[in-house]
Amino acid sequence: MKKLFCLLFFASILYACNEESSNQPTTSAPESTPASSEPSAATPSETTATPSLESMRSSALQESDTLGRIRQSFIALQEEFDKSKGIVPDVGDVTVTVDEKLNLRIENKLDGHTYLTVVKVADLQRKNNGILLLPDFAPRKHPGLKIKVKPGRPKVQIYKDGKLDKEMEYIEFSLKDRVSMEKVVPAIVQAMNVANGLPERSN
Repeated sequence: MKKLFCLLFFASILYACNEESSNQPTTSAPESTPASSEPSAATPSETTATPSLESMRSSALQESDTLGRIRQSFIALQEEFDKSKGIVPDVGDVTVTVDEKLNLRIENKLDGHTYLTVVKVADLQRKNNGILLLPDFAPRKHPGLKIKVKPGRPKVQIYKDGKLDKEMEYIEFSLKDRVSMEKVVPAIVQAMNVANGLPERSN
């Protein structure tokens, strides 16, 4: 009888514990996802917004900082030039800068020569077919971008080894693929808008 009583006693305790645990909400983290399976997308409640907000605030520029905003917009162009080096024949060691007078300067060191393209960002033509995409159809092997200068504005200056080589009514360059162009074009348009005092995403 004592053994039976003890068994019943422990059984009742185990049953009560199981009932209590099943009725409580789960607060522990779920098991880690196996490396071979795809992780599920996190819901807003599963992520902490504070770090991303802090990073956004730290990287955000004042609206009055025209030069800083334009320079930030051209980061994408620098990155895609870097990726295109060794793939696009006429892309060497390229450095993209914007000076204090808001001139876009693209320096390209290629085949022992240094080429420098200079144009004022605000003089680039955004509307009326000012921006032309050059598709990678034969004989072109890589997509290109041509941006015209506004009528009546100073032309694009092309220097070779420090001397003015020619002046053109447009700026033109190629990148490795269409994905690169998709990243660069919106960023350049944004810079042009800022230089002209328009909202960054103005139509």
